[in-house]
Amino acid sequence: MDKYKYDNNGQEPALDLIDEDYRHPEQTAFSTDWFKEILNQNAVFNDYNISLTNGSEKSSSYISIAYLSQQGSLINTNFNRVNARANLDARPNKIVNMGLHLSGAYSWAKNADAIAGGFGNNIVDQALMMDPREPVYNDDGTFNNYIGGKRPGTIFGFPNPVQRLMQEQHKQFISNLTANAYIDIKPIKGVTIRTNLNGMINDTRNHDFTPSGIAGFNAAPPRQTSGGEYFYNNMNYGMDNLITYAPDLKDHKLEVTVGHIFQKNSTNTGSATGSQFPDDLVEYVVAANQRDGLAGLSAFTIESFLSRINYSYKGKYLLTAAFNREASSRFGSNNRWGSFPSASVGWRVSQESFFPKTSWLDDLKLRASVGITGNNNIGDYTSQAGIAPSNYVINGQVVPGATVGSFPNTNLGWEQSKQVDIGLDLTALQGKINFTAEYYHKLTTNMLLQVEVPVVAGFNSVISNVGKLQNKGFEFGINYRDNYGAVRLSTGFNIAFNRNKVLEIDGDRDALLTGEFYGGHNISKVGQPIGMFYGYQVLGIYQNQAQIDATPHNPNHQPGTYQYLDGNGDGVIQYDTQDMVVIGNPNPKFTWGWNWNVGYKNFDLSMLLNGSVGGQIYRAVEMNVANIDGVFNVLSEVKDRWRSEANPGAGKWPGSNTYYFTRESSSKYVYDGDYLWIKNITLGYTIPRIKNSVDAKIFLSVDNAFLFTNYPGNNPEVNAARTNNSNDVISPGRDGESYPVPRTIS
Repeated sequence: MDKYKYDNNGQEPALDLIDEDYRHPEQTAFSTDWFKEILNQNAVFNDYNISLTNGSEKSSSYISIAYLSQQGSLINTNFNRVNARANLDARPNKIVNMGLHLSGAYSWAKNADAIAGGFGNNIVDQALMMDPREPVYNDDGTFNNYIGGKRPGTIFGFPNPVQRLMQEQHKQFISNLTANAYIDIKPIKGVTIRTNLNGMINDTRNHDFTPSGIAGFNAAPPRQTSGGEYFYNNMNYGMDNLITYAPDLKDHKLEVTVGHIFQKNSTNTGSATGSQFPDDLVEYVVAANQRDGLAGLSAFTIESFLSRINYSYKGKYLLTAAFNREASSRFGSNNRWGSFPSASVGWRVSQESFFPKTSWLDDLKLRASVGITGNNNIGDYTSQAGIAPSNYVINGQVVPGATVGSFPNTNLGWEQSKQVDIGLDLTALQGKINFTAEYYHKLTTNMLLQVEVPVVAGFNSVISNVGKLQNKGFEFGINYRDNYGAVRLSTGFNIAFNRNKVLEIDGDRDALLTGEFYGGHNISKVGQPIGMFYGYQVLGIYQNQAQIDATPHNPNHQPGTYQYLDGNGDGVIQYDTQDMVVIGNPNPKFTWGWNWNVGYKNFDLSMLLNGSVGGQIYRAVEMNVANIDGVFNVLSEVKDRWRSEANPGAGKWPGSNTYYFTRESSSKYVYDGDYLWIKNITLGYTIPRIKNSVDAKIFLSVDNAFLFTNYPGNNPEVNAARTNNSNDVISPGRDGESYPVPRTIS
C-alpha cells in the first residue's frame, strides 16, 4: 500500500516517512487474513428433543425435553441449552376447566459477546482492521500479542483477536422459568369467568476475565489482569381477570368480554469488578487487589381495563369493537393513562343472494378495521428526575453530595398509532387457492424521541412526545396447494410495499439528526421518509489543483481527495454538517417471501426464500478499512486507488492520507441493500410405520443456504434487529459489521 502526503502547497505528492513494508506489503513475510483466522469454518450443531402426550376425557398432558449444542461462527465460541416443558390441563366437571403450563431452560455460552462493544473492543471489527503484515503466532509458537503497536509511527495497536478468543474468559449462564396457571368457571350457560396467573423469572450471570498477556487497545502487554461478575435478575408477573358472555342466539353469534389486566416487571442488576489479580490462574474477583461493585433496581407496572364485543350473523356480517384503558408507570404523573379504541368489520360477499354463483370461487370476504395502539418502550424512570452523586468542597474538605442527573418530564405520555386497514380475502378452486390483499395507513403521533433542550437547562437532551410519522402501503399474499397423482405441491408468496413520511418533528423544527459525524448520519426531515442517510455527496476525485481552485472546496482539499457537493451553495465546503445532504434511503421499495413444498410418496422437499429490493445500507466499518492513512488494514480493492493524475485508478477510492474528508459521513459508504436469500432447504423422508411403531422421519436441512447480494458486508438484513424504540426506528440501515451469518447443515 503506497502512502502519500502532500507538501504545504498541496501540489506534489511525496512518500510519507513510514515503514517500507507498509508501502510495499508484497515485500513482507506475512499476509495474515485475520477475519479468516477467527472464523470457525465447520461449526458443529446438535439438536435433540423428545415429547410425550397423553389425554382422556377429563385431562390431558404434554411433556417435552430438548438439548441444543451449537458451536459459533467464530473460533472457541459456543452455545448450549437444555429446556423442558410441561402442560397439564384438567376438566373435572362441566363447570370448571383448569390448567398449569410450565417451561424452563438453562443455557451456557462461551464468548457470546464477541461483537459487543464499540471501536477497539469488537472482535469482528478488529479482525477487519488488523495489520496483515503481522503473524498470528511468534516463532516459538506463542501468540503475537500486540498487533501493529510495536511498529514505529503506528497510531493504533490492537490485541490479537485469535488470542482474545482463545484466552479471554467470557462466559454466560442463563436460567429462566415461566409459569401460567388458569381456571375457567362457567357458573351459568353462556358465561365464562377466567382467571389467569402468569410469572417469569430470568437469572443471567456473566463471568469475564482478561489475563495479563492480552494487549489492550493502544496498550502493550503485560497489562493489569481484570475480571468481573455481572448479575441480572428479572421477574415479570401478572394476573388477568376476564368475564365473557356468549349467549346462544341461533343465527346470531355474540361474545362480550370485560376484564382487568395487571402486569409488573422488576429488574435487579449487580456487578463486581476487579483488577490487579495475583496471577492469571485465579480469575475470580475475590482474589483481586482492587475491587469495585455496583447495584441497581428498576421496575414498572402496566394496568389495563378492557372491553370487547364480537358479533356475527350467519358468518356473513362480522363486527368487533374494543376499548382499552391502559396505564404505564413509566410515564409522567399527568399522562399515565391512555385510551385505545378499535373496531373492525367484515362482509362475506360470496354468501349474498345477489352474488353470482360460480364453480371456481369458494369464498370472498371484504374487511376493514381502525384502531389506536400505544407504545411505552422507554426507560422505567425516564419521566422522573434522576439523582446522580456529585462531590463538592467545603472548607477544603471533599463532601459527598448529589445533583440532578436527568431532566424530569411529568407530561411524558403514550406514543400513539392510529391505523386503518382495508382488505380482501378470497378462496378459489375448492380451497386450492387463497389470496389476500390489504391496504393500511398508520399515523404515529406523540413519538417518544430524544430531543435537544437549551443549554441553560443543564442537560443536552430529554425524551419527549414529539413528531408525527405516516406509514402506508399494500400487502399481498397468495397460497396454492394441490395433488398431481402421487405428487403433492404447496406454495405461498407474499409481498409488501411500505412508504413512510415524517409529518412533524417538534414545533418549528423540521429535521432530527441522529448518528455520528464519523460513522454515518440519519436524518428525519418533514416531508421525507424517516431515517434517510445524510452526509457529503461525493462528486468525484480531484485530479489536480486547478480542479480544486475551480470548484467549491475546503483548504484541506488536495489532489486525490474527494470532491463534495456544496450543499448550502455558499462556495465553501465546510468541515461540519452545513454542506451535508441526503445521500441514500434505507427504506426498501418492497420486501417479499416465497415458500414451497413438494412431496412424492414418503419424500418431501421444501424451500424458504425472502428478499428485499430498493433499500440502501451505510457500511460504517469502511471509514476505517477503506482509508489510506497508514493506520489500519484496508480492503483489497483499495489497491486500485488514486495515485496521481496520470494513474487515477478506478475512480472510487482516493489516494490522500489527510485526516480530513476520509471518515466523515458520505455517500462513498452507501451501498445497495438488495438481496435474495434462500433461508432454508429441507429434504425429508418419512419412514413407513410398522405395526405398533411410532412415527419417524429423517431429513437433511440447510439454513442460510445461499445469499445473493452485491452488498459487501456480512448481512444485508441490518434492519432486522431494530426494535420498536422510536430512537431506533429513526436510525435504520447503518451496519457496524454484524456477526457472520452461519450456514447450518443438520
